[in-house]
Amino acid sequence: MSTSRHLPQNGHEVSFITQPRAAEIAGVRKLEYEPAVPSGDAHAHTRELENGVMNGLAVARLCEWLARDGFIPDIVIGHNGWGEILYVKDLWPQTPLLG
Repeated sequence: MSTSRHLPQNGHEVSFITQPRAAEIAGVRKLEYEPAVPSGDAHAHTRELENGVMNGLAVARLCEWLARDGFIPDIVIGHNGWGEILYVKDLWPQTPLLG
């Protein structure tokens, strides 16, 4: 059984931040973000970096919204390669981050 299914079944609140997807996980709150469209002016060697920064900024805006409501996660788990967790420690510096 995956952790994302196990934790909610045992009373833990789990939130999942993702770009729009049809998939759902029972007991997991899915929060979707839309990254800004890259400028298209970036050099070919920096396009992946620009996309990662756009993902990170979009996730940071969503996390700011959560933080305004007093939400502080016990841990944040994310993928390093897509840029989504780039700014998480700026919002929750004391929260462990597993990338």
